[in-house]
Amino acid sequence: DVKAARKVFEDADAYFKSNEEAGKEERVMLVESWLDFETNYGSNKSVKIVRDKLPRRVKNKRLVKGEDGSDAYWEEYYDYIFPDEDKKQNTFKLLEMARAWKKQKSTD
Repeated sequence: DVKAARKVFEDADAYFKSNEEAGKEERVMLVESWLDFETNYGSNKSVKIVRDKLPRRVKNKRLVKGEDGSDAYWEEYYDYIFPDEDKKQNTFKLLEMARAWKKQKSTD
Protein backbone atom coordinates (compact mmCIF):
# COMPACT_ATOMS: atom_id res chain seq x y z
CA ASP A 1 0.00 0.00 0.00
CA VAL A 2 1.41 3.39 -1.05
CA LYS A 3 0.04 5.24 1.98
CA ALA A 4 1.66 2.80 4.39
CA ALA A 5 5.01 3.07 2.61
CA ARG A 6 4.78 6.85 2.64
CA LYS A 7 4.09 6.73 6.40
CA VAL A 8 7.25 4.65 6.91
CA PHE A 9 9.31 7.22 5.00
CA GLU A 10 7.76 10.09 7.01
CA ASP A 11 8.44 8.33 10.33
CA ALA A 12 12.03 7.55 9.32
CA ASP A 13 12.61 11.15 8.25
CA ALA A 14 11.24 12.41 11.57
CA TYR A 15 13.55 9.99 13.40
CA PHE A 16 16.67 11.13 11.52
CA LYS A 17 15.67 14.77 11.91
CA SER A 18 15.32 14.47 15.70
CA ASN A 19 18.29 12.15 16.28
CA GLU A 20 21.55 14.03 15.63
CA GLU A 21 23.66 10.91 16.20
CA ALA A 22 21.92 9.02 13.39
CA GLY A 23 23.97 10.83 10.76
CA LYS A 24 23.22 13.06 7.85
CA GLU A 25 24.37 10.57 5.22
CA GLU A 26 21.69 8.14 6.32
CA ARG A 27 19.04 10.85 6.09
CA VAL A 28 20.28 11.79 2.61
CA MET A 29 19.97 8.17 1.47
CA LEU A 30 16.47 8.01 2.98
CA VAL A 31 15.25 11.14 1.20
CA GLU A 32 16.78 9.99 -2.11
CA SER A 33 15.04 6.61 -1.76
CA TRP A 34 11.82 8.37 -0.85
CA LEU A 35 12.13 10.54 -3.96
CA ASP A 36 12.61 7.42 -6.11
CA PHE A 37 9.51 5.89 -4.51
CA GLU A 38 7.41 9.00 -5.10
CA THR A 39 8.66 9.27 -8.70
CA ASN A 40 7.43 5.74 -9.37
CA TYR A 41 4.21 5.67 -7.31
CA GLY A 42 3.34 9.23 -6.32
CA SER A 43 1.87 12.30 -7.92
CA ASN A 44 3.66 15.42 -9.13
CA LYS A 45 2.68 17.10 -5.87
CA SER A 46 4.18 14.36 -3.68
CA VAL A 47 7.38 14.35 -5.78
CA LYS A 48 7.71 18.10 -5.28
CA ILE A 49 7.19 17.79 -1.52
CA VAL A 50 9.98 15.22 -1.23
CA ARG A 51 12.26 17.07 -3.67
CA ASP A 52 11.97 20.12 -1.41
CA LYS A 53 13.40 18.01 1.43
CA LEU A 54 16.64 17.26 -0.46
CA PRO A 55 19.73 18.84 1.13
CA ARG A 56 22.37 21.06 -0.40
CA ARG A 57 25.87 19.62 -0.48
CA VAL A 58 28.50 22.09 0.76
CA LYS A 59 32.26 21.86 1.12
CA ASN A 60 33.63 22.84 4.53
CA LYS A 61 37.02 22.87 6.22
CA ARG A 62 37.88 21.77 9.72
CA LEU A 63 41.08 22.01 11.68
CA VAL A 64 42.60 18.64 12.53
CA LYS A 65 44.66 18.44 15.72
CA GLY A 66 47.91 16.56 15.91
CA GLU A 67 48.73 13.96 18.54
CA ASP A 68 50.37 16.61 20.72
CA GLY A 69 47.25 18.80 20.61
CA SER A 70 48.66 21.37 18.22
CA ASP A 71 46.96 22.37 14.98
CA ALA A 72 48.11 19.91 12.34
CA TYR A 73 46.29 20.74 9.09
CA TRP A 74 42.99 21.76 7.51
CA GLU A 75 40.80 18.99 6.17
CA GLU A 76 38.12 19.52 3.54
CA TYR A 77 34.90 17.58 3.88
CA TYR A 78 31.40 17.62 2.44
CA ASP A 79 28.41 18.35 4.59
CA TYR A 80 24.69 18.33 3.85
CA ILE A 81 22.42 21.24 4.75
CA PHE A 82 18.76 20.29 4.87
CA PRO A 83 16.16 23.01 4.25
CA ASP A 84 14.83 22.77 7.83
CA GLU A 85 18.40 23.11 9.22
CA ASP A 86 19.16 26.02 6.93
CA LYS A 87 16.50 28.14 8.63
CA LYS A 88 17.94 27.30 12.06
CA GLN A 89 21.47 28.18 10.91
CA ASN A 90 20.38 31.56 9.56
CA THR A 91 18.81 32.41 12.91
CA PHE A 92 21.95 31.22 14.72
CA LYS A 93 24.21 33.33 12.48
CA LEU A 94 22.07 36.38 13.17
CA LEU A 95 22.36 35.80 16.92
CA GLU A 96 26.14 35.37 16.64
CA MET A 97 26.43 38.62 14.69
CA ALA A 98 24.32 40.42 17.31
CA ARG A 99 26.52 39.09 20.13
CA ALA A 100 29.68 40.18 18.31
CA TRP A 101 28.21 43.64 17.72
CA LYS A 102 27.22 43.94 21.40
CA LYS A 103 30.68 42.82 22.52
CA GLN A 104 32.33 45.32 20.19
CA LYS A 105 30.09 48.11 21.52
CA SER A 106 30.94 47.27 25.12
CA THR A 107 34.70 47.37 24.43
CA ASP A 108 34.50 50.77 22.70
